[in-house]
Amino acid sequence: MGTSDSEMLYHICGRIAYPVKPPVGTVRLVFFRSFTILFTLLTLILTYLSLVLQPWKIESVGERALEFGVWQICKFDFDDPPIIQCFTKFYQDAEEDMWFQAFRYMMLTGAIIQLVNLIAMIALTTFKSDKYKKPWPIFSYGFLIAGALSFVALVLFDIEFEFAFAEDARVLMDWTEETDIEEKLGYVYILAWPTVGLVWINSYLCYYTKCIEDNYNERGIHFKLLENRQLRKDHNTGFLENGNENNNGHL
Repeated sequence: MGTSDSEMLYHICGRIAYPVKPPVGTVRLVFFRSFTILFTLLTLILTYLSLVLQPWKIESVGERALEFGVWQICKFDFDDPPIIQCFTKFYQDAEEDMWFQAFRYMMLTGAIIQLVNLIAMIALTTFKSDKYKKPWPIFSYGFLIAGALSFVALVLFDIEFEFAFAEDARVLMDWTEETDIEEKLGYVYILAWPTVGLVWINSYLCYYTKCIEDNYNERGIHFKLLENRQLRKDHNTGFLENGNENNNGHL
């Protein structure tokens, strides 16, 4: 790697770590605060959709299928007439399978962290003045942890894809060990991966907004110091002028 490449890499890393340079105006501050809140809302919606929608996994034989979600398994029979039934009882045995409990509650904990962050963002931005320093670093760490929890949950799901504890659901379908079952990933599982990426992007957005706010406050302090300095200068100038006038009067 040449010197120019090293300098470019150093410059890029520096811009990521310290992304904002003063001056920062009020419009830019309000824009990034609003954008971060809206982005948080988007990632929260996608996260909760991945919790409540299904399928995460599909098992099918001919016109019959099982769809696995986070909270229930649904049976689909596309004969005439079609039959759709959903059950939670098959997950009762999952209490003995720790990976599924870990997967489910890590996803849920990540979603709760995002929700708490969003509520705190809206409350502090709405009801606190611009002079109040918002806890953006806490929000950033919160999203970082939420993304990590979801990432580990997805890796667990991928490793334990067989759902071995759900044999009773397969028995309900009259499937046996000899049945040739087609297994495939559901669209919700596929959607969950980019959602994790968005949560981590949200973490950096909070850090970026924190840098914006810090520079805005520094700019305000700088202008205040200049204003005070100018006032003192004007005061001293006026005092000298008054003194000169008094001296001229005595003469």
